[in-house]
Amino acid sequence: MRILERIKNLAILWKKKNIHIFVIAGISLFIGLYLLMLTPLKKTIDLKREEWRNLEIRLIAGRMKLDTYLRLNKSEIDAELEELKRRLPSEGPTSAILEELTKRGKELNIEFISITPKPVTIPRQSPAATSKLKCKILPIEIKMKATYRNLAEYLNILENLERNFATVSSFQIRKDEKIFPKLNVNLLIYTYIVEDEGGQE
Repeated sequence: MRILERIKNLAILWKKKNIHIFVIAGISLFIGLYLLMLTPLKKTIDLKREEWRNLEIRLIAGRMKLDTYLRLNKSEIDAELEELKRRLPSEGPTSAILEELTKRGKELNIEFISITPKPVTIPRQSPAATSKLKCKILPIEIKMKATYRNLAEYLNILENLERNFATVSSFQIRKDEKIFPKLNVNLLIYTYIVEDEGGQE
């Protein structure tokens, strides 16, 4: 009898052990699958988070540089314009032309880098010309930043200046890689000053 009871007890213990073994094996399998499948995914997420943080830091640094550049650039341009105004006669066609070119550009939110008058030239006239008026050409080099639309409007304005008229001699356009959709523009325009025989403009 006792032997049978012992055998039964051993069978019950064996079943309990088997249940424990199955439970432990199931938990181990679950943990193994979790680690196998989710660890690479967690690493990918961590890498993406790190990339995102780096991009955010670069974006903030870029914005700060851009703000500083625009503030410095504006003050430099204003200082250069003041210097030009001081060097040129206060009343005269040259200063009036420069003032109008600057004013009309600012109305279109164009950023002027520099406006440089070149030496005045006198075009050759044919010997048969009998006009008492003399024409002088004042070349002006303009470096600026503008959008496509603002540039087109500014070129249209050049044909319809209030105090004078101008023609575009040459221009170069290059896309600004730092500030989309701005363009770096170099213009050489000819403005015309007409004088009578007495030198009155």
